[in-house]
Amino acid sequence: MHDAAIEALLASGDAYYCQCSRRQLRAAGHGNRYPGICRDRDLSEGAVRVRVPNDAIVIRDRWQPEARFDLDVKPGDFIVRRGDGLIAYQLAVVVDDADQGVTDVVRGVDLFDSTARQIWLQQLLGLPQLRYAHFPVLLGNDGRKLSKQTGAPELSTDTPVENLTRALQAMGMPVPGREQRHSVESLVAWALEHYEPDALRGQQSFANKA
Repeated sequence: MHDAAIEALLASGDAYYCQCSRRQLRAAGHGNRYPGICRDRDLSEGAVRVRVPNDAIVIRDRWQPEARFDLDVKPGDFIVRRGDGLIAYQLAVVVDDADQGVTDVVRGVDLFDSTARQIWLQQLLGLPQLRYAHFPVLLGNDGRKLSKQTGAPELSTDTPVENLTRALQAMGMPVPGREQRHSVESLVAWALEHYEPDALRGQQSFANKA
């Protein structure tokens, strides 16, 4: 399905082959924007890039403010299949979501800037646009997202109630009484009853709350 989508993009002229190396792109000095070196070279092999629109892509999100992304400014024409044949994330999730009948995507705001590329691919491939909700991410005291890549310590599986209570606090929810924190089941039941998703609107991160 991934390859079929790429072949459709190539056939329509919405994608093209590119043989630029990373070294060549660094030497071109265009920063994070692909300068379109291979756009009109009529190549028959290499990585596959998608042509981006001149108009901004508008993202309407449940929790984040409405945003406009100019893909021609950044990142420019983007890769959907690498030269070694590996499928890029942006195309894979678009095709997979459509195949699985996904209607809503809920994920961290650190992936927000991927959404414009995915919406553009949905439009090119004639797929339904999904509804998006990007929630704030937890940051450590150094201002970086808590993750394995940034060396964040693992959560102890021996303290699930305490872990969930801290997560609820980070989301701005009140700490429930001791009786609600008797077990994971009682705490989750309380959280489901008191959860206010719209309280997350406009937040980018839960800074320094972990």
